Amino acid sequence: MRENQKDTGEESAAPREWWTSWSAWLISLLALSLMGLGLMIPTLQQRARLRSLEAQGAQLRLMYDNSWGQLDWSEWLRFHTGIELPLRPEVTGMDLQHYPVDDSLLHAIRSWPELRYLILVRAEISEAAVEDFVAHSPRLTELRIMNCPRIRPEFIRHLRSRFSGLTLEYRGTALLGIQGRNTGDGCQIIYVQRGSAADLAGLRRTDVIKEFNGVETPNFEVLVEQIAACEPGESVELTIQREEQELNVTCALQAWQPL
Repeated sequence: MRENQKDTGEESAAPREWWTSWSAWLISLLALSLMGLGLMIPTLQQRARLRSLEAQGAQLRLMYDNSWGQLDWSEWLRFHTGIELPLRPEVTGMDLQHYPVDDSLLHAIRSWPELRYLILVRAEISEAAVEDFVAHSPRLTELRIMNCPRIRPEFIRHLRSRFSGLTLEYRGTALLGIQGRNTGDGCQIIYVQRGSAADLAGLRRTDVIKEFNGVETPNFEVLVEQIAACEPGESVELTIQREEQELNVTCALQAWQPL
């Protein structure tokens, strides 16, 4: 009789051991799932943010790290099962000329330290926000600021002085409508935009701009700053060299047109 009691006890212990083993396995699986979800949440949030930016006109350049073959594995899985792994892309470039940019967005994209270039057009941004963004973007090599009304030429000079390794292209709110190159003693026009202020004033390709409102114009960069200090509609006087002639030409600067 004692043997029967012993056998019954061993039989009742077996289901408990089985349940304990499965419980431990399920708890481990749940813990791993939660850990994986926790790791994926930042990636999912970033992807949602990128989709929102692109839907509103932002043009993004994205790169994916494939050092461990994760991109190849993701492509294989998507091809065979239709499941796409949420890989985190590196945002290396942003063209925001068609996106409404303000200071809060500049602050937000500081979280993407891999950013190498940024294009801002008609953006309502402050100089303080721009400088803070550049200071917190260690891999940024190119910045274009065009037709942003709160950005002054003197701030651009300060930015170039502080961040000497940054390629900075700048245009103010007024438009002359040329492309130029440096000659050593002025800015030579290499292109005149049809219908622009320069075109309407009779400026020609190969003309060399020597002075802007009586102030020397030694190169194209200085000319850009001189134009940026003016307002659209403002009339300016240019001294140009055309072959052997020195001419004074009056131009009514225009505003930038939406792209």
